[in-house]
Amino acid sequence: MRDILTNSIIPAMTADEERIKLTGYKSEKDYSSNRDEEKEKKEKDEDENELIEVGEGVLLTKTEAEWWRKAIIYVSIATIIPLSMLSLVFLGVSFYASSAAALSLSFDMLLDASSSGVVVWRFYGSSEACGSPDKERRTVIVFAFLFIVFGLIILVKGVITLVAKVLMSGLLILTVLSTVGAVFTTILVTVKIVIAKKLNSQTMYCDAFSSGMGAITGFSILASTIAYATTGLWCLDGIVAVVVAVTMVAWGIWLLIQNVSFSSSKKETKGEGAV
Repeated sequence: MRDILTNSIIPAMTADEERIKLTGYKSEKDYSSNRDEEKEKKEKDEDENELIEVGEGVLLTKTEAEWWRKAIIYVSIATIIPLSMLSLVFLGVSFYASSAAALSLSFDMLLDASSSGVVVWRFYGSSEACGSPDKERRTVIVFAFLFIVFGLIILVKGVITLVAKVLMSGLLILTVLSTVGAVFTTILVTVKIVIAKKLNSQTMYCDAFSSGMGAITGFSILASTIAYATTGLWCLDGIVAVVVAVTMVAWGIWLLIQNVSFSSSKKETKGEGAV
């Protein structure tokens, strides 16, 4: 058989090949392959749209849970470096200006950076990690210990400042840096609360609380420096540190009691069920 256009010889088609070309007939093998592909696509869509519990009473599809999980990790990683840098800056300022509240803010930002690392561990993995109650409880217990330890350190410094009547210096740098720290941590609080409400995650509420204490401390330092510069009220700086420290320790103890008691009651329930 010769092609008129190219004047070349092409192999002749069999009768079956001509019938397939004219009718568009497909073999049973082709139809079976298409059915398998459609089945796989349907199963994939059903798997992505499957609802999973990411928090108490909160159901999201796997696609939505994966999106929020990645958002949490990206936000946490993005805040670790600036929080660590600000923590070191305020640590230096606290010694330069003899400010217990600045030391409080330094440790609070270090705590915030540490808590962001804990949050990354909490939500690392697949979308099912969002709904892991055991991992959530362990994370909150870690937060509780961090709040207690950092709170006690800040408390000691605040008490020493009040007893020794340590006066502040370097008011200008304290005012500028405390404003920067307060604004930055306020933004973090807003973002973390939005995520915590969406997922009803106690881990994210604890992380938001940590950032919130930083924001409160920053604005309190600003108020104490203004008060000291205008009225000579020296004790406000130490009082701010003590109040922040007591709040952190109390919050840590409350978290510890809640989650340890919950764990104990859960084990007792399992034991009774086994009997």
